[in-house]
Amino acid sequence: MNRPLIILILVLVIGSYQFWSQREVAHPYGVLVSESPVQKDISEKPIKYKNVVLDPLAEYSIKARVLSTEHYWIDKLAHVVPIDVALGWGVMSDTKVIESLNIWQEGRFYFYSWRGDPPAEPRLITQSSANMHLIPSTEYVEQEIKKLRRGQLVELKGFLVRINFPDGSDAKSSLAREDSGAGACEIMWVQSIQAN
Repeated sequence: MNRPLIILILVLVIGSYQFWSQREVAHPYGVLVSESPVQKDISEKPIKYKNVVLDPLAEYSIKARVLSTEHYWIDKLAHVVPIDVALGWGVMSDTKVIESLNIWQEGRFYFYSWRGDPPAEPRLITQSSANMHLIPSTEYVEQEIKKLRRGQLVELKGFLVRINFPDGSDAKSSLAREDSGAGACEIMWVQSIQAN
């Protein structure tokens, strides 16, 4: 076999794998996840992780639909938070609503837009979705997070945290579901993950 043909075959195989592993999971219309995330006050010791210290702020569990994922390699959070996942529950787990939205992530934020009338009350869209900065507690959790794709249903359990960096700066998780914009993202130390 000649070299260009081998390269072409490799590119096709890798491209096919990437497409197949990242394809969206389809669902019929209707709310798939009716329950909201559960957050409980806690008193936990700080967690040393890589070169940062994590202060647990609340115990947190969430069942949701994956709306979008974004991998990061070079920003300040990347070595601690390699991936952000936009998640939706309630109206934001309904295919009918999601099909009417343009959803994307960029620069550690999650965005959505629509044409014409909103597919649901805008307040409900905000309150039923979140951009999650996910910190994997184990290699297994990290691999499972990296495999998430649009449309999957996922359950995450762990803590909402503040990240304390060596330079004295920090990044603190939101503890509210009604907020939006800078500071509204949840930063989660993920101890367990189940996806289907």
